[in-house]
Amino acid sequence: KKTSDRGITQRALEKIFERVDCSTAAQSNDASFKIKASFVEVYNDQVFDLLKDGKDVHKEKLELRGEIGGRIELVGAKWEDLESVESSLKVFKRGNKNRSTGSTLLNHSSSRSHSIFIVDVVKTTKCSGSQDEAKAPKSVTGRLFLVDLAGSERVKSSGVCGKAFKEASNINASLSCFGDV
Repeated sequence: KKTSDRGITQRALEKIFERVDCSTAAQSNDASFKIKASFVEVYNDQVFDLLKDGKDVHKEKLELRGEIGGRIELVGAKWEDLESVESSLKVFKRGNKNRSTGSTLLNHSSSRSHSIFIVDVVKTTKCSGSQDEAKAPKSVTGRLFLVDLAGSERVKSSGVCGKAFKEASNINASLSCFGDV
């Protein structure tokens, strides 16, 4: 595909794997890398795992937990190892199929949720010391959040009611919260 035809997710994954390949070659056997991803959606103010089986996605909401150092963890979220750009895109597309969508007067296939594709790159470095000093390997993790926000629609213009009205209200409210951050 031409660069202009590829989205930000594909281009970001290409850069990640390119950098990991370059770093691995430059550092020989002193470092190893592991890349993994999770994919979640925020739907009606609840967080769901998009990598679960399609029929099970909305059965169990995920719990957010603050960790030491300010990191937020999604308790129960599925993580998948990524071996290449191609395998990464398959994971992304599979999760994207599980997103909540609906039809409105303005859009026949409207996403009704915000999605977050989370990519972790873990670099583990072997520490060398004297034979008397056995040092544990050191790990550093970089985390990338690729966010797709659901579009805001005026309820009157979209012609939604019932469940779709609640979805639209939650989308608009959460977009306002993102704007405050």
